[in-house]
This record gives sequence, C-alpha cells and structure tokens, in this order.
Amino acid sequence: MINQFLEFFSNLALIEWVMTAMKTHGVLAGIGIPIAEAFFPVFPLTAIVALNVHLYGLLTGAFYSWTGNVVGSFLLYTAITRWKKKTETNKMKKIHQWMEEKGWMGLLVLYAMPFMPSILLSTSAAWFNLSRKHFLFALLGGKLFLMLFLTVIGSQITTLVDHPVRSVGILFLLVAAMWGMKRWTQKTVGVTTV
Repeated sequence: MINQFLEFFSNLALIEWVMTAMKTHGVLAGIGIPIAEAFFPVFPLTAIVALNVHLYGLLTGAFYSWTGNVVGSFLLYTAITRWKKKTETNKMKKIHQWMEEKGWMGLLVLYAMPFMPSILLSTSAAWFNLSRKHFLFALLGGKLFLMLFLTVIGSQITTLVDHPVRSVGILFLLVAAMWGMKRWTQKTVGVTTV
C-alpha cells in the first residue's frame, strides 16, 4: 500500500517535471519527447500527446506529437536498416511473409493502433527490407490517424465521459476516416489487402 502511494506521487513528480521541461524548452520538448518515445516505448505516448495538446493547443500539440513520433520512427527505421544483421529464424520468416503479403497497408493499420509499440513496427519494417517509400506511406498515414485519435481523446476527455452519444459519434467518424483512407489507397495504389 505504501509502495503504491509512493509510486503514485513519483509518477506525478515525473509528469510535473515533463510539463516543466515542455514549457521551458517549447517546440524542442514538444517534438523531442515524442522522438524519444519512438526509441524508448516506456514513455506513454497517450500521455505525451495529451500533454502536448494541453500545453500547446489542439492543432499545434497534435502537429508536434505527430512530427516527433514520425521523425523518431523514421530515425529508428534508418538506423536498423544501416546496422542490421541477417539472422533469420522460423518465426522471423513467418513475420517476413506476413509483411510481404500485407505490404505497407498492414503496417499502416498497425501504426494507427494506440498501444502498438512503434519500436517493434519500425524495427520489423527495417529488418524485413520494406522499402523506404512504403514505410513512409505507412508511417505518415498511420501516425496521422493515431495522433488525431489521441488528440481528440486528450482534448475532450471530460466530454467523452459526460456525453457518451458524442463519444460514439467521434468513434464513428474515426472509423469512417480509416475506411476512407483504405478505399483511397486501394484506388490510387492498387492495394487490395487489409
């Protein structure tokens, strides 16, 4: 019980420290902390996005979060592609086969999931030679959808609880946007999977 109490207050102290750093360092912290999250998934992306939205406003906070997370994931992808070692196991071959079948659309969907660690996705994409162009399509689209979702949640948390009908409407719009993105990519790129 005492440990939980101390842990709670140490987390509050951490959040206060992060907020102070973000206020003090402005854009650098607003973009830099999401970059760090791409490399160190122990940082809670949901909290980072909510803090950015709280400190910098809805659009600016979402933009900083998206930019930082995209840059961080791309840096990780680039580092892995440059320094990887080819040692394949059966499990890796299955993952490689799945990535070849689904292509970048499968990766885009995974990047759009809030609790999927981007370090795993970026590492897998680099390890299995997903082209830089397809990786960027998946990364930019998936992270844009994710950041918009987290921004809405972070900025409207009390509204979502107080007005459940509005919450269902927001969820419907997000699903419709994802469906529209899928249809657009099927028409423009010719991808029929996912």
